[in-house]
Amino acid sequence: MSDIAPMIATVVMLLVTGWVVKIITQNRRLNKLAAMNGELQAKVLDKLGSAQDVVAYLGTEAGSRLLDAPVMEKAGPYGRILSSIQAGIVLAVAGVGVLVVRTMSPGLDQDAMAFLGVIALALGVGFVLSAVAAHALSKSYGLINGRGAGSEI
Repeated sequence: MSDIAPMIATVVMLLVTGWVVKIITQNRRLNKLAAMNGELQAKVLDKLGSAQDVVAYLGTEAGSRLLDAPVMEKAGPYGRILSSIQAGIVLAVAGVGVLVVRTMSPGLDQDAMAFLGVIALALGVGFVLSAVAAHALSKSYGLINGRGAGSEI
């Protein structure tokens, strides 16, 4: 069982590194998007002459969209559902792979490999079941193929 600690540490370090890279890239993308939205809003407001023009413009549909622009990404269910399915499939396949390698290589620590394989497989199945539940709930709430929060206006 002492052979499993370096494997777990390596996997955890790789996962944390991937998570940090993902957070950094998302942050950079959102910062660029916020800067572009700010520039657009400044240009539109510069074009309008007086405060009355601004109030009249903000009363229109285009003006209300301009105010809603800082809400850059509306959290849609599809992205989260698909990422859960992706993670689940990858983890399940990795778990099955570890279990197959365990049966083919008698020299390895059988208990450690079985432990890693079962944990990865269970996490993978859990992610896929989570995605199925999220899809069902999103559909019942009207977020998918129905009336969402924005369609009630």
